[in-house]
Amino acid sequence: MRASIVIRTFNEERYLPMVLDAIQGQTVHPPDTKFSEHQVFAKYFPQRDRFSDIPFFYNNANAATARTLWNQYLFDEDLTGLEDLEFAKRTYLEQGTRVEYVPDAVVYHHHDESWRQVKRRYEREALALQKIMPELRFTTFDAIKCFLFGVGVDLQQTRLWYLTPGLLKQICAFRLCQFYGGWRGYRSHREITQKRKQKYFYPG
Repeated sequence: MRASIVIRTFNEERYLPMVLDAIQGQTVHPPDTKFSEHQVFAKYFPQRDRFSDIPFFYNNANAATARTLWNQYLFDEDLTGLEDLEFAKRTYLEQGTRVEYVPDAVVYHHHDESWRQVKRRYEREALALQKIMPELRFTTFDAIKCFLFGVGVDLQQTRLWYLTPGLLKQICAFRLCQFYGGWRGYRSHREITQKRKQKYFYPG
């Protein structure tokens, strides 16, 4: 279940006169969100400069797209997730479109999920990412390394008086679901690819 509530709007006079293909606002989690989820959103939706490691990063939880661009491309409904990222990549590669990051436009975006749902979300997204960015690889070693690093970064963000056994358990559980789910998604892609290869190329 996902819910988005606008908590602050941006200065329309500053952005609307500009010729923009798409606008990406800042997305934050409400206070009762899992601690590690806060850290994930703080990375991808900073208060000032945009996340720039991926030039076509786009999240439609808080975004606006030009009607002409939307009518021409639409989302890929066959994807298991990250349809907004795939949409932005297609338009970026074919038309050189750009996304303007507007941190003044903020919404709450809440993931009210069980641990199983968290794992499945990252598994679905990893499966979709294979189509969007096929050059990426995520091995067992990568999953273990990211889990340890993620837990370490989260612990650095806590204060000693706030780090309770319950919070430590929650951090470890979230990062485990995140990176185990991601690893499962990449592994599922390889299994599907192997089955297709046997179907189309192997005799009998």
